[in-house]
This record gives sequence, structure tokens and C-alpha cells, in this order.
Amino acid sequence: MKVEKKSDKSGMVPGSLVYVGNQSPSTKVQIELIEYDEENSKRVSIDNILDCTSTLTNRSISWVNIDGVHDVELIRTVGDFFNIHPLITEDILNTTQRPKVEITDEYIFATLKMIVFDENEETFTKDQLSIILLENLVVTFQEFPGDVFNSIRERIHQNKGRIRKMGPDYLFYCLIDSVVDEYFKVIDRLEIELEQIEDKIEENKNTIQDIHWLKKELLYIRRVISPVRDFISALNRDEHPFISEKTSLYFRDVHDHCIQIYESVETIRDIVSGLIEMHLSSINNKMNSVMKYLTVFASIFIPLTFITGIYGMNFEYMPELKWQYGYFYLLGLLFFTGVTLLFIFKKKKWF
Repeated sequence: MKVEKKSDKSGMVPGSLVYVGNQSPSTKVQIELIEYDEENSKRVSIDNILDCTSTLTNRSISWVNIDGVHDVELIRTVGDFFNIHPLITEDILNTTQRPKVEITDEYIFATLKMIVFDENEETFTKDQLSIILLENLVVTFQEFPGDVFNSIRERIHQNKGRIRKMGPDYLFYCLIDSVVDEYFKVIDRLEIELEQIEDKIEENKNTIQDIHWLKKELLYIRRVISPVRDFISALNRDEHPFISEKTSLYFRDVHDHCIQIYESVETIRDIVSGLIEMHLSSINNKMNSVMKYLTVFASIFIPLTFITGIYGMNFEYMPELKWQYGYFYLLGLLFFTGVTLLFIFKKKKWF
């Protein structure tokens, strides 16, 4: 079942399992199992979560990654298999869920947004990541294939760092840390966009669409990072049976990163607000410049129009009408009047 709007779930019983998202129902769900300890590691693809039952019962650490949450029956099976509460399973299926953490005696559930800049398309791809931390097991859910965890997989495979020497809580930390670190890259990209907009404003180019796009992205990141900062703070504040004191220190570092990102977002937002004022000021200056020149030319042509209006009257006894050089006299008078007005305006620095 595919639901694209949260309002479509209105009236349903709490815990009803329906998919809220944009993934095609025909897309195949991909399940990957990574199992490791200090001596060994393996990485395999599986077709059914029940196929890894025997693997998950040993004492090694397992990471099950599921790409695709549109298969409601599969997610229901996973929830039943790991004894996940239906309300948590409902949040996994709802890809518009606000980032949050739920802590129980059996597991810790966290959901957050994964943002990656696609250099080929020059756009940001956004995906919801749900993580469940259990005893010796971490389960991750993503709406679309592709993530920011290749470095973690590489460290597990090559036994780099401390990841294979630590528990599943450290893997839980690494996953969240990778997502938060990607936010820094997003901020860097937005700062580049900000510089380009400033250059366009200096060149008097139209930048209002670029500014609105930047404001929209900043607002989204602000809505994303603020709850992540809060739930990381909650993980640091309280003691949890699934998170050791060693790993808790690393979560404090993630919390610091969240604060830095939030402050960077606020700083860029202030600059963008200034850019909007600068853009409007630039438009007003251009309009004032145009109006100034139009006023100058109008002021010049008003007396010229007055003169030609007088000589356009059909009175018989106007002295210059039958004068041999009257036409040239009139042209000279018009020219002299225009030049004199230009000289006066220039001397007063009106343009």
C-alpha cells in the first residue's frame, strides 16, 4: 500500500502499518547483513530476514541494512521478528517522520534524515534513516538505495580503527555520526551557493529564485538538525543499558557537531536575510536610476514642447511666422534651451 501524504492516514488506528513516501511499489527491497567480531567479518545479501535467524543468535555483532521500506509486509515481518512495537514500525514506514529517539528496555530506536549532495545532478538527495539498536544487533532502514556508510563498511572489512573491538552501540554511534558529518558537507555546499549569489548581486543579476531556494534548504536543514541535537543530548543525559560509558563519550562529540551545524545554519540564514535586503535595494537603486534619467529627459522636453506648442498655434499675426529665418531661429531656440537645461542639471549633480 502506498500513501504519499500524512493526511491520508487520518482516521486509522494508531500503529496501522501503511507506507508514507515516494518509492515505487515495484522496486525490489535489498537486505544486507554484515557480521563481525575482532577476528572475522562477512558481508552478504539476503532475500528474507528470516534467512539470518541462525546468524543473529551467535555472539558476534550483526548489522542488518534494509533498503526500501515500501514493502509493508516485509517491515511487519521485521518488526515481529525483532519484537518491535507497532508504533515504532509505523514510524519506520512514515518517511516524513520528524527525527527522534525512543528508548525502551529492549531496544533504542532513532530516526533522522540523511542528506547527500549529488555532484552530477547538483541537487540534494534526502532520505529517512531509521536505526534500531538491540543486543549485539543494529538494524537500519532506508527508503532508497545508497547511503553515506561506505566508510563504515570499509572499516569493518579491513578492521580499521576500533569498530570491530567495540560493541553494537559503537556501530550505532558511527551510523549517526556519518549522517551528521554529511551535514557539514551540505553546509559547505550551501556556503558556495551563497558566495555565487553574492557575486550575482554585485553583477546586478536577478537572484531572487536562488535566494528562495537557499532559504528553503536552510529551513529544511534547521528542522532536521534541531531534533537530532535534542535526542543526542537525551542519549548523553541518561544512562542506557545498550550504550556503554565509552561510547557515551563519542555521542558528546556528535552533540558538539550538531551545535556547530545549527549555528552555521543560523549564520547563513542571517546572511541570506541580508542578501534579500541587498537584492531589493539593488532593484530600487536600478529603478531610481531609470526614473532619474526619465525625469531629466522629461524636464528637458517640457519647455521644448511649450515652445513648439506656441509656434503651433495658427495666429495670423505671429511675428516669426513670415520671417525668412524663423524656422532656423526656432530650431536654435530649442537646441539652446535643451543644452542649457542639461548644463544646469549636470552642475547640480542631478545625474
